[in-house]
Amino acid sequence: MKNLTLLAFLLLTTRFFSLAQLPVGFIAKYELPNTAVDNGGNNYNGTLTSTTGTTDRFGTVNAATNFTTAGTGTLPVALVTATQNNFTFGFWFKTTQVAGFDGQWYGGRALVDAEVCGETFDWGFALIDGGAVAFGIGLPDITIKSPLTNYNNNAWHFVTGTRNATGGIIILYIDGVQVATSAGTTTSALNAPTSIRLGSNPCAPAGVYVGALDDMVVYDRALSAAEVTSLYNHLNALTLPLQWLSFTGELQGNKVELIWEVDHVVNNDRFEIEHSLNGNQFSTRAVVPEGAGIVQNAGRHVYRYSDLNVAKGNHSYRIKQIDEDGKSTFSKTIQVNVGANLTALALKANPVNNELLIQNSELALLLRLQVLDVNGKVLIDHRVQSTDAVVRLDVRKLKPGYYLLKVNTKEGFSSLPWIKL
Repeated sequence: MKNLTLLAFLLLTTRFFSLAQLPVGFIAKYELPNTAVDNGGNNYNGTLTSTTGTTDRFGTVNAATNFTTAGTGTLPVALVTATQNNFTFGFWFKTTQVAGFDGQWYGGRALVDAEVCGETFDWGFALIDGGAVAFGIGLPDITIKSPLTNYNNNAWHFVTGTRNATGGIIILYIDGVQVATSAGTTTSALNAPTSIRLGSNPCAPAGVYVGALDDMVVYDRALSAAEVTSLYNHLNALTLPLQWLSFTGELQGNKVELIWEVDHVVNNDRFEIEHSLNGNQFSTRAVVPEGAGIVQNAGRHVYRYSDLNVAKGNHSYRIKQIDEDGKSTFSKTIQVNVGANLTALALKANPVNNELLIQNSELALLLRLQVLDVNGKVLIDHRVQSTDAVVRLDVRKLKPGYYLLKVNTKEGFSSLPWIKL
């Protein structure tokens, strides 16, 4: 039996911060570190051919994909079906390529393209007219373009295109700002393509793209202008990776208390408690949602999980942290040894005013009592040699707050959280 509990630590500060949020409901997310794996959870995985890794907009090496004249990418027909009516595609590109002049998107250098040869229900994004960005819909062929033609300036730019099928409306945004729109496109399903290509258009072999692509997000709805701006700001922000500050496991009677503290908590989704009896093969013990943490200050959280009725033996624990976009990190692995004779220790009352009453039902030999604050500082260190059924500890000099009682016995130690009124 397992039980999820919250560690009632003090809220040390009330400082708040705000970050642009990723609009909800994306169906695919491609980080494009020279792979076309869908990190959005729906397995719209694609393939890349003859591409290489390149540095992304944050300076991270091999975190984006570079396309040459031979480089291509393909996303599955299932994604075509999922976005055949309403959609939003957002992606980053960087290039110095000079595109030819043409009236339609399919005459340019393909960025993200679902072109089908001949006039039919298709669509695409391309570099055109030197360094402009074009977004078009087929049957009838209607293309909208950015007024500026200098987006081939070797800087990263974020392209977003939305389609509202009911109104026949398409909108093009560059770097979070609307630059073009049209209300005259077809309202039919855009179901003719058999794939979505990156960097190439099979109907225009000369229309290959030379440059980099990165971080594409796909929705099966048309985002609002405010959501597009939020999407751009979110993806343009340099987010520090989550930092593991501490992870401990302590035997408390017949349960193991796991406590971990992390920093830079941004876009975190959940923690998975993983357990092993041999230290090699781990299985998920429980899931702790992001909201279960106690905030110590902005971005810094503390979490707790109680593993109850643990059998004797060696137990290995580790924590898998998972972001909203599917990225994950692991804590260190810790071991907790559960002996054959578990010390049954408990507090007779909690919270308390002046005195802790420690119930020692198995009459174990208690050697040392320590009181620690939430930062781990020892405030009381009292050596005892007692097998009494109830052991008393004076705490009247402590300020009201949250503390931890650490009891040492010959078998090891137990930790009991408590509150001083």
